[in-house]
Amino acid sequence: MKQLSVLAEFALALQAVAFAAPNLGQFVLHPSSDNPLDPFGDERRALNRSGILEDVFGGKDLDWAYYAKVAWDKATVEYPGVILDLSHLKEEPRINLTLPLPKLAPCDPEEQFVLAVTDPDAPSQDNPKNGEFCHYLAEYACRAANVLTSVLDLEYIKDIKSYKPPAPPAGTGTHRYVVVVFTPDDDDANDGGGKRDFTKPESRKHWGYGEKGKGLRKWAKENDMKPVAATYFVAMHQGGDN
Repeated sequence: MKQLSVLAEFALALQAVAFAAPNLGQFVLHPSSDNPLDPFGDERRALNRSGILEDVFGGKDLDWAYYAKVAWDKATVEYPGVILDLSHLKEEPRINLTLPLPKLAPCDPEEQFVLAVTDPDAPSQDNPKNGEFCHYLAEYACRAANVLTSVLDLEYIKDIKSYKPPAPPAGTGTHRYVVVVFTPDDDDANDGGGKRDFTKPESRKHWGYGEKGKGLRKWAKENDMKPVAATYFVAMHQGGDN
């Protein structure tokens, strides 16, 4: 019990230092779980309660490694499930990643990151026949990191599939837009090492695979990628019948 108490105090102290750190700009550390032995418990429970863990990941847990924060000029996904205004989501999002605890070398400039935004509720949660719908797929790399807070400075490299802003049809209710960060699955038997050229989805509907509810997983398997962070936001049609 004493060891757990020490770990908890250490985690809280680090979190306090991180929130007090200057010059973090728009991005600050995501609040971690109260349990230092399960730092991604809050994120996991949010995906499970919302049905996203089943609908997007097939019920399989992620290989959690980072907290993810997604932002536009006038909108930020501060916590999973936040409701956002569609008018604030017109440009490509930016991504910020944070390790649960600081480490001396948090940034590997050779590591590839892929940001994905997918809608499992197309055209609606009641009838997701077109889900998942691919809204964005882009490659990033880590160029620098704050050693004190382990906030990774990700640099945009290129689009894999260009950004299509969320636009839920009238009468389709709320949509869950899931943001996922992938890294190469180095444990995969098919991994040949080195930089990867990622496949571009042939279409947005079903991610081009022609199968409902499995597009993101199929893309990840095809490219030997594993999900290491995820969050989501909610939006619905504005200006008419909802």
